Amino acid sequence: MKELLAIIDTEKEYGKRLSEGLGELPDFPYTSVFTDTWEDFPALCREASVRLVLTDALPGDETVPAGLPILVFSKSREEEKEKDRIFRYQPLEKIAAEILEKEALFTVCEPEDMAEKTAESPEKLRKRLYEKLLSEMDFSEELSDEGLYLHIDRLLFEESKQVLLSEEGKTALREALYLSLRQYDALSLALKDPEVTEVMINGPDRIFIEKNGRMEEFPEHFLSEEKLLDVVQRIASAVNRRVNEATPMTDAMLPDGARVNLVLPPISLSGPIITVRRFPKNPITMEDLVRMESISEEAARFLETLVECGYNLFISGGTGAGKTTFLGALASGIPPKERIVTIEDSPELRIRNVKNIVRLRTRPANLEGLYEVTVRQLIRNALRMRPDRIIVGEIRSGEALDMLQAMNTGHDGSLSTGHANSASDMIFRIETMALMGGEKLSLAAVRHQIASAIDILVHLDRLRDLSRRVTGIYEVRGMDKEEVKIAPLFVFREEGESDGRVVGRLVRTEERLENTGKLEKRGKRLPKLQPERSGNAEGPEPVSSAVSAAFGGFL
Repeated sequence: MKELLAIIDTEKEYGKRLSEGLGELPDFPYTSVFTDTWEDFPALCREASVRLVLTDALPGDETVPAGLPILVFSKSREEEKEKDRIFRYQPLEKIAAEILEKEALFTVCEPEDMAEKTAESPEKLRKRLYEKLLSEMDFSEELSDEGLYLHIDRLLFEESKQVLLSEEGKTALREALYLSLRQYDALSLALKDPEVTEVMINGPDRIFIEKNGRMEEFPEHFLSEEKLLDVVQRIASAVNRRVNEATPMTDAMLPDGARVNLVLPPISLSGPIITVRRFPKNPITMEDLVRMESISEEAARFLETLVECGYNLFISGGTGAGKTTFLGALASGIPPKERIVTIEDSPELRIRNVKNIVRLRTRPANLEGLYEVTVRQLIRNALRMRPDRIIVGEIRSGEALDMLQAMNTGHDGSLSTGHANSASDMIFRIETMALMGGEKLSLAAVRHQIASAIDILVHLDRLRDLSRRVTGIYEVRGMDKEEVKIAPLFVFREEGESDGRVVGRLVRTEERLENTGKLEKRGKRLPKLQPERSGNAEGPEPVSSAVSAAFGGFL
């Protein structure tokens, strides 16, 4: 009979006590090794079919055979060590008691038998163990996370006699089972990677993620459509939202602040749909955007000065262009002594430099269609809250008119965003949305409102290399033949590609800022920019040179 258990003991006393305990099982195969070094350890594992090692000291990583579980015993909990290859770490007495109780764990399993038992796919194995775990657990008692992990560990020990798993596989399976019971199953697995910014779940077995700006399919699946439905309900109920056949769509938020959109059949033909957008833990600043080449140094300083001086800015761009991120970066330039009211559907903005801030959030109607709170209502209420500035996360409908009126009634420095393919398209969309407000206004009146309310338009694009760039900064210059006139102050100039990345820079045009009244009111002036160089075969000037150069020149 081949050996299945190796006891490695450097201090001799603990291995002796454990050996004596195991000696009560006459047919139990084990090897007791008393050694001060680990030199013989790999040879021992090769010569015997060792499936488990008990030890009081860890070897170097280079001597641990891949996929071999190691149980570490110790004198006290103070000796615990965090190691990837440790399956569990407990005092000696507890390990011995559990081994004696789980004698069947160490029955002999030959390699040819093992091949048949490992044919089960990881997905089927996880589903089977999940169902087995549910059937064995007592849900009438409150179970801590530590207690749940203990249940999972015991289940995996029982499975070890049937399924050969690597140590990494066991660790992954252990965590997946925990997430399936306590969190959001495959969604939690996708969100474990901090580089994942978006998760798109199109039914239980089709999950896509966006990572480092690129979309890819996620290999894990939900255990079943019922499990996915359960996750949808848990997400919605956590924020007091309802989602069912009567109200099949809603927005929610995860505990970490990620924005979630939920859609159920019959609206969805692909089963339950979850779309998650995650935001960085630390708000992105203008310095970060400059470092990522989303905007030039001189344009960033220019916009920061305008925000400080109370210019009304509107940010446009397509889906995923980074409008909300850019809005948050701009808002960091607001003087800290001012009072701000933010209005959003989902709380995404994080403004840390201003203490006097009020955050408002819309509320959908209930099942009876009552008690809805819209962006329009919040903007009108915000006017009574003595704000210096109003920031609206996104304008989608008739609230555009209320936002324009707020900008025109003394709330200088207000900010907002909207979806559009270009800056000129954004003007047309604002016109359309303002007319949707239900007020009896002519198109000419709406255009005059836009021309007097918005000072600067900033347009963002997501280029073919998936990078997010500011592609234009425009000044709104009143009316020209009954149309709103805009003039480009900065435009993005593409210069080719390098290693799959679009090479280009945001350069200033010959246009200069004409509306300087708010600058003068604050006692500010923009220093002159260095003249734009032409015909430079060497490409854009280095960032260090641009930083040292003066910015401004728009007077």
